[in-house]
Amino acid sequence: MTLKEVEELNAFFETIYEKLNSTESDEETSQIFNEAIKELGRYDLLGGLSVEQMKRRFLQYNNMDIESNYLPAKTNSNCLIMGRTTCTFIYSPLFGIIESIIEQSGDILFSFLIFLVLFKQFTMTFGFPFFPLRIGSYITMGFEFRNWPDYSYNSAEGWIISIGTNGIKSWIGEFAGTLGSFPGWWSSYFIGVEGFFGLRLYNPQNDKNTLIGYARNVGIEYD
Repeated sequence: MTLKEVEELNAFFETIYEKLNSTESDEETSQIFNEAIKELGRYDLLGGLSVEQMKRRFLQYNNMDIESNYLPAKTNSNCLIMGRTTCTFIYSPLFGIIESIIEQSGDILFSFLIFLVLFKQFTMTFGFPFFPLRIGSYITMGFEFRNWPDYSYNSAEGWIISIGTNGIKSWIGEFAGTLGSFPGWWSSYFIGVEGFFGLRLYNPQNDKNTLIGYARNVGIEYD
């Protein structure tokens, strides 16, 4: 993309938050998401899929039959999600399975844990696979870094809006995920989204991630 196209796309997505935050019907919400998908398609950012193919995938995931218990006000589930955030990383759903195995197995898998952490650092930096469409992924927002005696905390910054079981839930400013964490190299990355199906576009010039899709669970709180 040219610099002009990047600026045009940035300006377009800055208007999306206000539109979604004031939506009053499912039909209106769908129109806004369709508008965003068309705009991404216009810039050839749908990973080789057509606009109609991407719309069908969003419709498929948003209609998934998922049981949802009562959720507190800071969370949402079975929802459409869109946002633009910094300090945000994507994890394959395989990582969640591996983390559970490691927790249950103890030190016997320590060497494998080292490999996993290094692999995760690589995927967060460069993406894996190298494709914008994400299937069932975890999204972390914010992290803490521990290197005694130094300690630092980094929040995600931007906006997120979700429309689902708990109605419209939105966050703007500085925030972090609340659905657990993944370990990094002397660090922890806070999970804000589970079961993400959709597009993630990353701009290394301003560290902004554009997210648009469906999520099984969203949990975020302000710092």
